[in-house]
Formats: sequence, C-alpha cells, structure tokens
Amino acid sequence: MNRYLTSTNLELEQQARRTPAGMAHWANTGPVGATCKQCAHHSDIAGDDGRSRRNRCSKYRALTSNIGGVVPSDTPACRHFLVRP
Repeated sequence: MNRYLTSTNLELEQQARRTPAGMAHWANTGPVGATCKQCAHHSDIAGDDGRSRRNRCSKYRALTSNIGGVVPSDTPACRHFLVRP
C-alpha cells in the first residue's frame, strides 16, 4: 500500500494494514483471541458457479454483493464474528 500523505491516525492506519481485502470489517475488532476460521461467515466450500469461495467472508458478500478477496484463516476476527455451529 503506497501512501504519500502523512497519516493523522496511526491506530487506524495499522488496522487497515492488518485487514485483508474482502473482510467485512476491521480485523481484530471481534472477540479477543477469535479468528476468522472460527467464524460462521468464513467459507470453507466451493461455489456452485465455478468460482472458488474458499477462505472468503460471506458477510462481506452480503454487505457489498461482491465476492471479496481471500481472508486467511488465522486473521483476527472482526465485529461481525459469529461462532461457527
């Protein structure tokens, strides 16, 4: 990520760097110690349209109507965390 302007909010800048594209909200804003792999929104199945949806956030898709980027399983959970049944 190339930034040429001085950041006025270093904490927000760090959160943005830790959050992968395709995540529904900022990483590490969910329950302490929870990861995306433990979330019901973290997809482990392939899509029926031929496009892979593995390691994608279904909450991101619900909010934006787009298939987001890959979200690593060990990413700290966001505020939309929902315990996987």
